[in-house]
Amino acid sequence: GERGVPPPVARCAIESAARQNPEKTVWVLSDGWSLAALHGKFPNVKHRPLEPERTLSVHSGLLEWFSAGEWRAGHRFHHLSDSMRLALVLGCGGTYLDTDFISVAPIPAMEPGAFTLGFEDAIDGTEDRTMCNAVLSTPRPGHPFARALVDEFVQTFDAAANFGWNGPQLLGRAWRDNEQIRESVVRAPPARFYPLPWFHTAKLFDHGPAELEKLLRRGPGEAVGVHLWQSQVRAQLKFIGSDYAESTLVGSLFSRACPDTWKWLAVPAQSRLSKSQARIRIIQPGSGRQFSSVELQRSKAHRVKGGQPGVEDQVQREEEAGVLIQAVVEGPGHVLDDLHLCMTADGAPVGHCQPVLNSEPDKVYAQL
Repeated sequence: GERGVPPPVARCAIESAARQNPEKTVWVLSDGWSLAALHGKFPNVKHRPLEPERTLSVHSGLLEWFSAGEWRAGHRFHHLSDSMRLALVLGCGGTYLDTDFISVAPIPAMEPGAFTLGFEDAIDGTEDRTMCNAVLSTPRPGHPFARALVDEFVQTFDAAANFGWNGPQLLGRAWRDNEQIRESVVRAPPARFYPLPWFHTAKLFDHGPAELEKLLRRGPGEAVGVHLWQSQVRAQLKFIGSDYAESTLVGSLFSRACPDTWKWLAVPAQSRLSKSQARIRIIQPGSGRQFSSVELQRSKAHRVKGGQPGVEDQVQREEEAGVLIQAVVEGPGHVLDDLHLCMTADGAPVGHCQPVLNSEPDKVYAQL
């Protein structure tokens, strides 16, 4: 899986869920993400390793399916994700959210004994809508419909099938074939969980805040969040905060739902220095350790040794209305947890200190 801090969309999803549901625990399942920064500000955010065998052991058929290894064919990570979300709601209850679901309101109180999911819009505007598996909610473990979903998954899994067969389309098959338990299932209208249809994702980037307000007021009842359909727009989502500012729908959504993540993504005006000299400090707030103190001149890029054995700092800059500074720090992964990049101009603080955005096992990046 991915290593280091969560990518921006996942960070926003986690932060927004934690903000909107302060009395609930937000469990993040990951083998590689570091959540130190989120833990510090949102104590309701907790981490658990994926442990597929342990999670899937709630159903013997799921465990056999995993052990057989058929899931490794085709879209293997999607297959594993589809299976694990069903196992989690069956074995633990609660609410499952995809990490591209941005919360704008608290999770509604669950109806006793109900299993809640949501419709997404049909592309032709008809009532022939599909149920989506990005949000699944039940107040208790062992709900009959959760068990029906798992049974359907085990019996009909096809690694070579179309993208939705083992995911959203599975919900419709389980609904069709289990008439006796339908009354315990609440199917929310699209406006509740999926106000932005998958076939209108272009609006994220070419519409503004007014369109966001329209989406969130689409129907009766409050929209809980916006699903970003990340698999379709992954390339564009990398540019939130730079190419897609607060004047876009997606920028407005991030600044509203996850302001901390938005601050990390946006490149603020005070970080573009017009002065001839800037000082970069790369620090680890938890320990107070400082890795480097590097003088930047407009005409030079410096490569220096950091204060930590085995750590090398490479500082680069570009001319763009001043100096846009990017620092790359390479070294042992455990040294690079919880890093911040801070800048001063002519020795005086400019009031900007930013956590790193992305990371690989031995490399972190921060842009100012």
